[in-house]
Amino acid sequence: METASEKVFEMVIKIREATEEIDEEIVHRWIEDLVLYKTYTGLGRNEEAIFEKLSEEYGTEYYRSTPEEELRGTGGYLKDQSVSIKPETYRRKGRLREDIQAPIVYYEEY
Repeated sequence: METASEKVFEMVIKIREATEEIDEEIVHRWIEDLVLYKTYTGLGRNEEAIFEKLSEEYGTEYYRSTPEEELRGTGGYLKDQSVSIKPETYRRKGRLREDIQAPIVYYEEY
């Protein structure tokens, strides 16, 4: 119980620190992204189109990740190579603390 409590409390501290960084501009950008892009991209349309193009270019099959794999940052696979597909804003934000163990393909949002 003690170990679990310590680990959870560490996460609470990290969450507290992360929320202190949130300002009105961040909220505005998040809402803008949600309203303008996520309605389309949230359905995976951009990622699907990119996987189709990569599959065509490399002459290999692709398949989408499972929800568990997506939690680790993998969007899908080209043959047996895991690939993560992220918008260019993901790279520019630089605050995200994910440790993605796959090549990342960045795309420019419209």
